[in-house]
Amino acid sequence: LLRLKLMTGNTLQVLNSYKKKLHTMTKESERVKAEIVSRQDLQGKIDAETNIVELDRAQAEAINKKLRKNLTDFRVPDVMEYVLG
Repeated sequence: LLRLKLMTGNTLQVLNSYKKKLHTMTKESERVKAEIVSRQDLQGKIDAETNIVELDRAQAEAINKKLRKNLTDFRVPDVMEYVLG
């Protein structure tokens, strides 16, 4: 009977140890899940911002191309046109 009580005590100690580990791991799992959700949210925001920046870049590139074309088409009048004009 005494041996059985000792075995029961040891078993309870092991069980409590595993319960503590389970609790610790559950908390860690919850923290990691929250971190994943947070990072997914951040990634969504970054993706949206990237799309906006790409649109802005495309618009700026189009304006730059138009201005470069205007610059190549620009003709400076001759000096005589200024003098006679």
